[in-house]
Amino acid sequence: MKQVSTDPLSKKRQLAGALLSERGLIAQKEAVLSRYGVERIRDLSEKQLDHLIDGLRAMPEIHRREAAPDIRKARSVVLNLLDDLGIKAKNGNWKPVNDYLMQPRIAGKVLYDMTADELKDCAKRLRVVIKKRRAENEDLARQALEN
Repeated sequence: MKQVSTDPLSKKRQLAGALLSERGLIAQKEAVLSRYGVERIRDLSEKQLDHLIDGLRAMPEIHRREAAPDIRKARSVVLNLLDDLGIKAKNGNWKPVNDYLMQPRIAGKVLYDMTADELKDCAKRLRVVIKKRRAENEDLARQALEN
C-alpha cells in the first residue's frame, strides 16, 4: 500500500506536477525546471516551488494550443531556421531546441515563453548564425580546392 505524505512540501510538489500536466507542459518539464537549476520537481526548494506554482497558475491551461496566429507563425519560422541548423525536436523531446534557444546570445528563453517580438528577434539571430556557417563552409571548400 502506497503511503500518502502529509508533508506540505510534498503537496506542493504534487500540485506543481499536476499544473505542469494541466498546462500541457509535461514534455517541456526539463526545460521548465532547468530555469531553477534542477532536473526533478523534488529537487526544488520551497521558495522555488512557490514561484513555479504561481507562474503555472497564471498560465492558461492550454498554453501552446491557443497561441495567437502571429506567435504561431513566428514559432514556425524559428523552428524552420533551427531545422536548417540541424536542431530538431524528436519524438516530443524539445530539450535540444530549448537548450539551444536558452543560450543568452540566441534568445535566453525556451520557445513557448517567447513573445512575437522576441521570436522575430530570435529568427534574425538564427539567420545570422546560418549565414556565418554558410560563409565558413564556403571558405573551407574554397581552401580545399586551392590546396
